Amino acid sequence: MRSSELAEALVQGRPTTTRMCDRLEHDGLIRRERREQDGRAVEVVLTKKGRDEYRRCQPAYERFVEDLFGRYGQSMSARRDASGSPGVGGSSVRRDR
Repeated sequence: MRSSELAEALVQGRPTTTRMCDRLEHDGLIRRERREQDGRAVEVVLTKKGRDEYRRCQPAYERFVEDLFGRYGQSMSARRDASGSPGVGGSSVRRDR
């Protein structure tokens, strides 16, 4: 992935992404490669160490997201069940006829 695409995907500025990549490269988790077609473009590539670290962290990340959004989903379901309405906080959505 190009570093500019990474910045866009992370919804952060290019300078912030560059500093983050500097740290990840220093730690041996990524490497930067120049594209042959366009010498200005830089590809960010996971190293073997980076892939291994990703695999190690992925289950914990998935549990975190499931816990976070699972609780949100349950609270939304509880509201819907209590009110009998799909609206947030027990209020129904009103539609003009």
